[in-house]
Amino acid sequence: MLPANLAQPCLPVPEVSSDSWDDLARSYMALAIQYGECAARHHAVVQAWERS
Repeated sequence: MLPANLAQPCLPVPEVSSDSWDDLARSYMALAIQYGECAARHHAVVQAWERS
């Protein structure tokens, strides 16, 4: 059984509804952070699977 933090799905990509370049940059950074967290969870699941 996987720990709950590893079994959670990745968050959906946030929508940018502003024409502001600052908002776009903030959204891009948030997406990069979300991707990194999701990739780390995926890696942990793969490692757990290989050990079992």
